[in-house]
Order: sequence, then C-alpha cells, then structure tokens
Amino acid sequence: MALKDRLNTLRRESGVEPASASAGDVASRLERLRAGSRPRSSAPPDAKRPVDPHALAAGLGARVLGDYLLCREVAVSAAATEALSAALTTAPGLPERSEIDPGSLLFVDTETSGLAGGTGTLVFLVGLLRWEAAGPVCRQYLLTGFGGEPALYQSLSAEAATASLVVSYNGKSFDAPLLRDRACLNRQASPLAALAHLDLLAPMRRLFATRWPDCRLATAEALLLGEHRSDDLPGDQAPLAWFDFVHRGDTQRLPGVLSHNEQDLVSLMRLLPPLLGAHQAPLAYGGDVAATARAWLRHGSEDRARDLLADAEACLADAERLELARLARRAGDRDTAVRIWRALAEQGNERAIEAIAKHYEHRLGDPSTALAWARRLSGLEAQRRCRRLESKRDGAMAQGELGL
Repeated sequence: MALKDRLNTLRRESGVEPASASAGDVASRLERLRAGSRPRSSAPPDAKRPVDPHALAAGLGARVLGDYLLCREVAVSAAATEALSAALTTAPGLPERSEIDPGSLLFVDTETSGLAGGTGTLVFLVGLLRWEAAGPVCRQYLLTGFGGEPALYQSLSAEAATASLVVSYNGKSFDAPLLRDRACLNRQASPLAALAHLDLLAPMRRLFATRWPDCRLATAEALLLGEHRSDDLPGDQAPLAWFDFVHRGDTQRLPGVLSHNEQDLVSLMRLLPPLLGAHQAPLAYGGDVAATARAWLRHGSEDRARDLLADAEACLADAERLELARLARRAGDRDTAVRIWRALAEQGNERAIEAIAKHYEHRLGDPSTALAWARRLSGLEAQRRCRRLESKRDGAMAQGELGL
C-alpha cells in the first residue's frame, strides 16, 4: 500500500477526513475551526487617567519642583537625633570611620524600577535625611515621569554640596553606582561622587553575619531596635506601584512607597547608635568579638582590638587567644602572653608550644626549658630546633662548669 493510502486509512480510522477531501469539505472544516475558536476581545486597554501634578503633590504632602518632579519634606523625631548625638559623643566612630560629625551626614535610600541594577533600571524616588538649621529633615524626590531625571540629579547635586559623608544600607554596591550611571545618561554630574560613603551593611555583617539568619535592614530593625513594621509596603512592590502610576495613572500605592522609603531612612539613623556601641562592646550586643577586633586591628587601632579580645577571653577560640597573646606581647604585657601560651600549650596547641619555647630561649635565655617545650613539637623544623637547643644547652653547661 502506498504511503498516501496508508495515511488516509489512518485518518479514516481516527475520524479525520482523508487528505483527498473536497475543497468544500476543507472549507467547512475551516469554518468549524473558526466557530470553535475563542474570540479575541476587541476592547481597548485601559487608558491612562491624566494626573494633575499639583493635585498629586497636594495628596502626597509634597510640592512641584518642575516637570515630572515632586519633593516631599517630613520632620524627623527629635528622640532619634538625640540618641545619635549621644552615641557619637561616647563612641565617636567605626573602624572604617574614626570620626563622624552629625552635621556632615547625608542618609540616602532609593526606590527603583527594578532590583537588578544596571543602567536600564530607573531611580524614581530618592530619599535624603540630613541635619539642617531647624533640625533633621527627611526630603524625598519623586519622579512622576521620565522627563524629570535631569532636574532630579541637579537637585541631588545641590543637596550633596553641603554634606561630606553619605550613609546608606547596601548603597555602595547598588544605590550609588545606579545614581552615577543614570546621572551620566542624563548628562548630569554624579551627585554623590565627591562624598565619602559609609555603607552600614558592611559593619552590620561584620558583627552579626555569624549570629543572625541574615543582615537585611528589616532583620537589623527587629534584632537591634526591637521593631517590626506593620502595614508597610514591601520594598519589592515599589517598582510595581510606580509603574501602575506611570502607565495607568493609579496613585493608590504611591503614599505607601513614600512611607516605606521614609522608614528606611529613619531606621538608618536609628541603627547607627547601636552599631557604634556594638563596635565598642560586641558581647553586649551579641556581636562577633573576633571579627570586630580584626576590623579595629586592620584599621590601625591595635589597643582597641587588644582590649576587646581581653574582655572576651573566656569566649575566644584558640586562634583568637593566640592573637590576644601576640598583641599583649607587642604591648609589653609578657605575663599575659605567657599565661595564654602556657594554657594552650598544655592542651597541645603547637603554635603556643613554639611561642613559649621561643620565649624561654630568646627572652629568658633558658635553652634547657626551651628544649623541654620544643621536644613536644613535631616535624623537621622541630627536629632542627631541638638540635640547635641541645647545642646551646650543652654550650651553656660547659661554660657553667668552667665558671664562665
């Protein structure tokens, strides 16, 4: 049987008309298919509702700065600013920033059209919190259209001109590069380029990465401030809220975006005092003492690193106790260093055994005791050390016998 006939037979057996069906049959089949198909809606998509910028500004408690740009100002609680001022008096800095002047601070937080970053992501809201003559003020710049970007970056540059230190949360890797790139695309100067940048996420991770499930801002608020936000628009919903406004004129969720951004800024300011305190006394805040001490040491504060380790000696691992002994020896406190070495050496720690052997050999000139400790070491280097100490011991004994 030919292939064509076999296919027609299969079609008949399956209830499908053979390929040789008449043109009328084909036409009727097409008509049946059209009748059974799902009709498409001819209704036009929702048209964007026009929004009066002045009415929008009034509804948001803002003012119109220009085409497609609004600005909203909110006073900040005096209690939060007083707490920060007090903290800066008692704990003036962090390892990466030894001195912090409240008047120089510019807290920054952004809301964007996406969370992936890159030049295709738009910054539609920039919130700033800073000290002014009348007190701290939260100022938010909201784009109501793409045409407002040049004016936005001009306003940000004017704000940054009187500050010297940006404070953010993950701003070094997200907010600042994005603001720089979008400003460049709009032929404007990068607004934050001339300022130093303190990203609080880095010291937060240093203290609590090994203690908390994560170091998100919401986690820091809950565990350091004891606060849990209620009725807060999640940050990942902000892009959808802005697109609803831009494409459909829906302003319903814009107040929630502004409120979320304002709370982020206030949290940055309120988190700074416990962050400063935790770098002075990590144990009191449940922080990582060893990581904090390493940070102080890395930035040249050896005395502070030693004090932190000494206060928490009972909680330290062997490596941190050896570091404390090293710092104590450098500071001239050999009694503390020897005490730590001896305790660790008795537990079989070879670094401590080596350190105490060197102490007896070089500091006390006692090759016999040094040899006794060195014999507890393993490896070729230990064997060479023992032979050298045996030679020194024998030499010292010969000199003693000669009365030299």
